[in-house]
Amino acid sequence: MHADAGRLRRRRILLLNRKLSAVSPATFNTEPTAAELCHDRAYRAAPEFATAPEITIETEAGRVLHRARLTGPIFRLGTAADNDLQLEASDLQPRHLALLWLTQGVYYVMLPSESRSQADADLKSGWCPADRALKLGSLRLRVHGSRDVPSGETPLSSSAAITALAPQLEIRFLNSSGAQPPWKITRPVTLIGRNAACRIRLDQSQMPSVLAALIRDARGLWLVNFDDAERVTVNGRTVRSVQLDLGDVVEFNGFRGQIEARAEWTAPDVPAEANQDLESLLQQFADQQQRLLAAQQETLNRLSSLAAHPTAGAEVRQVLAEIQTQFDVAKVEMGRRKREV
Repeated sequence: MHADAGRLRRRRILLLNRKLSAVSPATFNTEPTAAELCHDRAYRAAPEFATAPEITIETEAGRVLHRARLTGPIFRLGTAADNDLQLEASDLQPRHLALLWLTQGVYYVMLPSESRSQADADLKSGWCPADRALKLGSLRLRVHGSRDVPSGETPLSSSAAITALAPQLEIRFLNSSGAQPPWKITRPVTLIGRNAACRIRLDQSQMPSVLAALIRDARGLWLVNFDDAERVTVNGRTVRSVQLDLGDVVEFNGFRGQIEARAEWTAPDVPAEANQDLESLLQQFADQQQRLLAAQQETLNRLSSLAAHPTAGAEVRQVLAEIQTQFDVAKVEMGRRKREV
């Protein structure tokens, strides 16, 4: 009896190894842009992100096929070439799983098969356990270094802590018919797509089950892209993950929205005798900003000369475009402040 069980177990492992022989080594196929690397570094600046969790892809028997570390708010796995980690296996989907690195821990979203009804398909999600692996078809995914989170706590639900953050952020869709109120961002993670589990549901036949997500914490607001790069843009530029600012225009497969803040808080009272000192400080700040902009303009001119050189690569020109945009925004803001002073 025991011998038969042993033979069955060895046969099962042999069949599994034959199945995995068709699986090529897991490979990275997308290199983050310089701008995305900057956003990832900003995301990891908090103490909670001091140690990046490691993930391993393993066989059912426990053999490690690949190791990787999380570097930003999202890590995507599947058979498509534009995943952060591509896994060539017949029982996986093009975009099979997304990992979200949050302040509490690592949260996974198992994406429904696009062959099923996207609106009604079950969306499996949860905190990555520190003591066991997640099943990915014939493979296993294990997260090392992630904290255990109480099972009843989910980032997809409205949070009093997020609601209390200032400014109170919301997204207003620009191409909606009628006077539709803006969506208040009151969850640590707000899913966007066609699936019923998405807080922001966009009803469109070409809309993926889960297209993107907004991540909100005390440091700010981030947008992460679950799907193809072309379907999610910020101010006209495709993104994988990016930190959002007030006024940014985001587009989700044709649905355009703008990030806004609810002006419901009041400014603190300033004593009358402090008004003169306040005006003096504001003028001093404006002068300092003007000198800083002048110095940045000089540096920007030098960068433009470098980018115009025939040997300059596309990445240099892209970084320059990002810096130019930020500089232009800073100049507009500086002009507004000068008028106020």
